[in-house]
Amino acid sequence: MKKLIFAVALVAGTSLWAGDVSGHGGTYRGPGDTNPPGAGGGGGGGTPTGPTSGTPGTGAPDTGGPSRGGPVTNPGGRGGPTGGGATTGRGGDTGGPDLDVWSYWWEFNKDRYLNLKLSLAGGEVTTGASDFFLGPGQQDRAKDTFRTDPKQVFEVIVPALREALKDESNPDILTGAMIALAKIGDPPGESPPNGHSACADTIREFLKSPSQEVRETAAVALGILAHPSEIDLLIELMRDGALGREALGTSTVDQRTRAFAAYGLALVGSRLDAKADPAAQVEVERSRKKIVAALAAVLSGDREALPDISVAAMIAMGLVPLESRPLVSGLPEKVAIPTSREEQIVFVLDYLDSNRPHLVRAHAPTAVGRLLTGLAAAGGDTKSSGLRVHAVKEMLTALRAGGAEQEIRASIALAMGLIGNRGDSKTDREIRKALFDASKDATQQVKNFALIALGKIGARTDAAAVDAASADAGFAEIEEYLLNELASASGNQQDFAGLAVGVLGHALHETGNQTLPRPLYNALAEKLRGARNESNVGAFAIAAGMTQEVGFRGRLLELLDKTAADEPRGYVAVALGMSRVNEAKERIQELVKESAYRPDLLKQAAIALGLLGDRDVVPDLVEMLAESKGLAAQASISSALGFIGDRRSVEPLVDMLKNESLTDLARGFAAVALGIVADKEKLPWNSKIGEDLNYRASTSTLNDQGGTGILNIL
Repeated sequence: MKKLIFAVALVAGTSLWAGDVSGHGGTYRGPGDTNPPGAGGGGGGGTPTGPTSGTPGTGAPDTGGPSRGGPVTNPGGRGGPTGGGATTGRGGDTGGPDLDVWSYWWEFNKDRYLNLKLSLAGGEVTTGASDFFLGPGQQDRAKDTFRTDPKQVFEVIVPALREALKDESNPDILTGAMIALAKIGDPPGESPPNGHSACADTIREFLKSPSQEVRETAAVALGILAHPSEIDLLIELMRDGALGREALGTSTVDQRTRAFAAYGLALVGSRLDAKADPAAQVEVERSRKKIVAALAAVLSGDREALPDISVAAMIAMGLVPLESRPLVSGLPEKVAIPTSREEQIVFVLDYLDSNRPHLVRAHAPTAVGRLLTGLAAAGGDTKSSGLRVHAVKEMLTALRAGGAEQEIRASIALAMGLIGNRGDSKTDREIRKALFDASKDATQQVKNFALIALGKIGARTDAAAVDAASADAGFAEIEEYLLNELASASGNQQDFAGLAVGVLGHALHETGNQTLPRPLYNALAEKLRGARNESNVGAFAIAAGMTQEVGFRGRLLELLDKTAADEPRGYVAVALGMSRVNEAKERIQELVKESAYRPDLLKQAAIALGLLGDRDVVPDLVEMLAESKGLAAQASISSALGFIGDRRSVEPLVDMLKNESLTDLARGFAAVALGIVADKEKLPWNSKIGEDLNYRASTSTLNDQGGTGILNIL
């Protein structure tokens, strides 16, 4: 969508700021999605703070560099760092958002905990029988009655989107329809992996658009489509190759489009079918190797280049895993072009220790963590090769020394949550000790991320361990540490301690119906009972919801009635949804109906109803979207329809898309809502990029206060 303006009020009492917003098919994963609530009223508006370099659709020269003006992220109207740097503390000296608040982490990582797609299908997400949540026989009814089916998707939704792309010229509508079409993809069976994609043909035409915004959105959409036929084109776009220039009809590929193409390669590579038959698997691995070789070439290229492209390539490297091939001859010192998972890890580790820009190196630890996690799951011989031990040693040395930049230390803490477990190996004991010691780090975000990491590893055991007592001892260490943090920490750190307990409780449940140990349950219950300020109420409510413990339900219901402020009340509603508290349904329905001009509360309440399997409010939302004039409200209502929308929402949304008497913006958001309702993926497509991300180390094409980053797209 073309350059738009909206004001975003940040959480925790931070000041109101306004930014230039480009829609990119419904850019703004917020307000109220990845944006911590407090994201402005339904009227939108606001005053621009000044031009942003290369803002799409403005005609300004595009340098591909970070946006000027404004501190880092506001997760989901979210801002990138000024001058290509990462933020420090409370927006550094700019008076910007306090990135230490817990809601930033939650909004980047919530998708896996909510798992809304399964709820919308009428299935139970995590705990208990379906009949318990939906009533006897209601699971099948939900699946049969509410869910969109392929006939409706490809005979009603897709033709409407194609018609809009053919007949419309407004960027709001074009980008909204393009992203929606990419989310849906080709009809099953009509576009085999080794064939061509009709959907890609449609999207590719927009690479030649005179609008920079439309062109780069087309590159993003090809990644979201995730069809292997587009790998070569995305590589050429990323590397500024001749075929990429020809596709754009320009003499060079601008750096924003190059960065989006790199993220597109991540999306394609991560979706390549790893369970294909042996013959197809050969082609899958060939495609992955091609992507990884191109990413490695970018990362080994011009050291003076602006960081957007290299940051995108580093994140992509961690999302496109190659097959495992154990390093029988020991660890190589250098790897030019990785040809195995092990070599990918060695390549990224070398980058961590290089003299590259720290903003790019800050994403290396989580890339290593993702690759090591997948390697263990794939049976890779990480122990005999010493690769896991080596990787942990390299990162913990930097974490403990304190010499590394704070963004890198924070990323290392996140990576330990991906790599470690509660086992008794020397490496795992060292990981836990380093995370415990992180409480002494001078940077609050390192402490916060270390707590989350401990919550993650507390439920994870070493698959090769035979001594259960040792694993229990490791768990006891983590339990004691979290109990102490809940009791003694204050402010943001206490909120993160509560979240860590929630993460641990959720992971325990996922690993086999284990419940949260009584001491941790009691400590969290005490904090939830005593929560008074808005931050505490929201953090402890979300933590309680993640655990899905029945005992928290009474207090959550009480907080829903007693909490007045929109932000914490919305989070309480989400917690009730995660806990499947059906008696809250009517009260949350009323919140949705009352929140037409309170987009933060509307969005969270809609998520809650989606989790509760309720769709009765869909007609009201459709009417609200048609009547709403404000950007923030339209973004929230569109997302809400995606969260709880069903086949009944399709026809009115299609009518809105075709209704020329409505504003272009409203029609664009109708397209956005159709894409969310009919999305082919189980989780939002960009959740794989945002999860476990160090959001302090951002660029304008990753996450931007102007709404122009890959993580800002609905």
